[in-house]
Order: sequence, then structure tokens, then C-alpha cells
Amino acid sequence: MNNSQKTVLISGGLGDIGRAIAIAFGREGFRVAVGDMPEEPEAGQLLEEMRSKGCKELFYYKADVTSEQETAGWLEAVAQKWGLPQVIVPNAGIVVSGSLTDDAMTTGQARRQLEVNFWGSYNLAVQAAKKLKAHNLPGRIIFMGSWAAERPTARISSYYCISKAAVRMLCKTLALELAAHNILVNEVAPGIVAGGPVEEKSAERS
Repeated sequence: MNNSQKTVLISGGLGDIGRAIAIAFGREGFRVAVGDMPEEPEAGQLLEEMRSKGCKELFYYKADVTSEQETAGWLEAVAQKWGLPQVIVPNAGIVVSGSLTDDAMTTGQARRQLEVNFWGSYNLAVQAAKKLKAHNLPGRIIFMGSWAAERPTARISSYYCISKAAVRMLCKTLALELAAHNILVNEVAPGIVAGGPVEEKSAERS
């Protein structure tokens, strides 16, 4: 199968890192399916930019990956359009400033980071892996992790560090489970980048 016949699925695909991932795959000839939260009219300008920079075949689907049902709906929509995606990138993530004992940090904010960063990754990766196994297809799952998974810092939320540590163990566990099924599981763990949640926090401080 050449790249023009392969589909990559990227959650959080309209964020800075998600768009960069999508464009990189698009330039390699992949069909690119991105999921995110904005409605399509709101996402239109970003999608056009992605098409102009290399995503020749681009499909957008509004999906909240913290929802098992919405994640399943997204996977089914992509499968109906292009067939089952064999490259999965759980990328959606958020950061909320504050430490574990910060009075300003609410339980809801802490829980939301775990829901998006861990459970969003879990829902997408596990559902996709089950489908690949059921159809006896090889695949690749590439988690978007973080250096914060092993080096907590007071500059960002401790809950973010905890959620990314959970993603790292999820990656290791799935890698062990899926190796025999020719599904390779890896994690990309960037440091501080000029984009995504870090860019948003910098803008808030300026």
C-alpha cells in the first residue's frame, strides 16, 4: 500500500501541533482525517490553510474524543469515506495553570485535563486498535506525549504532568499488547514549543 492509499487520523487536528502533524502527513501523500471541537464554518480558514500547505485529501469531523460515542462516530465516518485508518495520532490535549494545592485550581479543571489528555487518547487509540485487530490489519498508533510525563514542573499544571504520565503508560501497555498484531505503538514527547497550549499560556501572560 502506498501513501496515497493510507489514511491518518489526528485528534486535536486544528491546534498548532495537530495542523503541523496533518500537513506533514499530507505532504507525504496521506489522506488526512482530522477531528476537533469547532463547527466546520468556524474551522474553514484553518482547513483551507492545511489544504494549501499539503493536505490534498482532507476530511474534517467535529468530535469530542472524551466521548466514546463521538469517537466511535468519527471512526465510522472516516471508515465509510476512505476505509479504516491505519495510522492513528491521539493528539488532543489541554493545559490549565495551577498546582495541586492551588486554591484557584478546581476539581473540575483537574478532571477536565485528565478527560482530554488521557481519556481522549485512550478512547481513540483503543477503539481504533480493536478495529484494526478485528480486520487483521497492521497499523501505527503515535501518542502525543510530553517531557512533563517524567519531569513535573510548577510552571504548568501538575494535573497536566499526571495526565501525560498516564498517556506514557497507556502507550507502553498498548505497545506490548499490540506487537503481535503488527500494530506499532510509539510516543512523541516534545519539549516546550512555540505553539499549542504553551503559546496560549504565553499570550495570557503578555
